[in-house]
Parts: sequence; structure tokens; C-alpha cells
Amino acid sequence: MTRAGLVSAWRTQRPWLEDAIFCDGLLPWTAEFLPPGADLCEQLARFHDHGCDHISLTVAAGRDGPETAMARYGFLVRELGQLGERVQIVSDAAAIRRANAERRLSIAFHF
Repeated sequence: MTRAGLVSAWRTQRPWLEDAIFCDGLLPWTAEFLPPGADLCEQLARFHDHGCDHISLTVAAGRDGPETAMARYGFLVRELGQLGERVQIVSDAAAIRRANAERRLSIAFHF
């Protein structure tokens, strides 16, 4: 099923959510939270296909130091590049709204 079909199915049943931006505010993408072989692009595509509009990815958690955080940030940016025009890295609410209007998954980072 396409993203449009999934979104219309659950939003049609809840008209008050028609214009709402659906966010996952805490997607940990650090080794301690992931099963072996987890694929970021696959998971982000799945979230987007099921109607998620914005995701905040965890760059560092717990006792991660600055070196780990910067290495993971670089990894995440490279991985997101594989999704091409499907995603947009954002830093504010206006950019989230623009990405949503363009049917892109917006991505922010948190530490």
C-alpha cells in the first residue's frame, strides 16, 4: 500500500487529524538500542509509508562522548543520503511544515 493510501485510511477516520503532522520525537539509532542488522533507511521508509511525517533521531545517548556523537552523526547523514529526495534534514518547525507539504519525511537530530 502506498503512503497516500495508508495516510488517508487512518486520517480519514479521524478528520481532526487531517492536517496534523505526525512525529516520532525519539527514535534511538544507537547500538545499545538496536537489534543486529537494523537498517536505518528501511526503518525510516517504513515509518514514512505508515504516515509518520517527522522523526527525531538519537545521535548520542547515555555515556556517549563527543567523538562517538560526531561519528554517529556522520553515519546518519550518509545513510539519509541514500533516501534522496524522500527525506529532508530540518532544524525548525517551519522546515518540518515545508517538508510535510512536499510529502517528504523530515528528520532532526537530538543528543
